[in-house]
Amino acid sequence: MTTETGPLAAGRHPATQQVAQWFSYEHLPAGTPRHVSAMCASMAGELLRHLPDGPELTTGLRKLLEAKDCFVRAAIGTDPGAITEPAPAPKAEIREALVRGFKTTSQLIAEAGINPGQPPA
Repeated sequence: MTTETGPLAAGRHPATQQVAQWFSYEHLPAGTPRHVSAMCASMAGELLRHLPDGPELTTGLRKLLEAKDCFVRAAIGTDPGAITEPAPAPKAEIREALVRGFKTTSQLIAEAGINPGQPPA
């Protein structure tokens, strides 16, 4: 597990622990794929901090995991030879959005100024 989800999943419902373990990213090479995976792990960590166990949390984490897998495949497919270490994930913006209220992924991406069609600068 990652530092974002490992301690937060400890003592949680077994289904929550089972999904949270898959947000690890240490096995990925440095660069865009690892950064993308780390952003999703960070989001999972924030959700674990703020939400109680239950079927909706487990389902939401599972769907975030599925999305993470897609994002990582997209990052690997961009140009593996041109992968560089991107800027850190905008954790403060994600945390602030969670405090204000839940928004769609598209809204969060737009507010963070991320262009999904282009690799990070």
